[in-house]
Amino acid sequence: MNAFKRLLFYWQGLLAVGIILYYCMVALAAPLLAPQPFPDAPSNFRMVNTEQKNFPNPPGPDYPLGTFPTGGRQVHMDVYFTLIWGARSAILFGLAATLITGTFGALVGAISSFVGGTVGQVILRIADAFLAFPIIAGVVLFGQTIFPVYLFNYNPPTLFQQVLLGLGVDNVMLAIICFSWMPYTRIVHADMERIRHAEFIVAAESIGAPPARIIFRHLIPNSLVNMIVLATRDVGGFVLLQATFSFLGLGGGSAWGELLAMGRNWIMGEKGNPFHYWWVFLPVSLALVGFGIGWSLLGDFINDRANPRLRDFVPD
Repeated sequence: MNAFKRLLFYWQGLLAVGIILYYCMVALAAPLLAPQPFPDAPSNFRMVNTEQKNFPNPPGPDYPLGTFPTGGRQVHMDVYFTLIWGARSAILFGLAATLITGTFGALVGAISSFVGGTVGQVILRIADAFLAFPIIAGVVLFGQTIFPVYLFNYNPPTLFQQVLLGLGVDNVMLAIICFSWMPYTRIVHADMERIRHAEFIVAAESIGAPPARIIFRHLIPNSLVNMIVLATRDVGGFVLLQATFSFLGLGGGSAWGELLAMGRNWIMGEKGNPFHYWWVFLPVSLALVGFGIGWSLLGDFINDRANPRLRDFVPD
């Protein structure tokens, strides 16, 4: 029984790593798997001309995952092309959003614990206030204020908008960053309070170590495990959020989410048939589900191996 538990446990970790590596390999090999028709102006979408223009075309030799008509129904969308290039954009978005969110939240948590007292409690109360603000409200707020649709009223973007867009930050990423850092703050603050009066911290303070050195050299590294567990789960969760907002038309620029949105009339509605036109939604849906499962399994595996309260239940 122990051998079976050990095999099952490590297979969870191997499966998680295998899924993530598969997505990374697809993202890296995207130029070979789906060459860009216009390398000077790369895009996550490719429009193609087919013989059947009014209905989706099933998978075939030319288009491995089929095509479907776009809004104008003059050209078709290549599902395979978007599926491949969407993997690259999903990984970049998930990692960037998680890195920024985790770093900011960790710094706030470490500062609140190091300062302590009333100031530290005020910082935690601010974090609690942000927890009550839903991300979707931030997406709509930033979409209407910082990222208005200037293309339709011919107003050029401001310098601030140009900087954000140049960095790849849109309303969805900005909302995720602003309203997802609080769990990291809570985790780091709790870990800091646990080790705040440990001997090595007292020793560092006694020799006159500056606060920045104590925070970055001693406090934050002792919370890395819990942060990594939360971060691995957030990578997949943020990508799913981005795809959801893109599907709803609220922004985000998720290639997978936009592909589902463009093909939704062939899934539901008057001409929709999810059983007949399965290639319109099934490959992209499986890609999203698999991406989220891979990162979630990796977070569970790291947590089981690193959490001392669970380590005794993990077979060695």
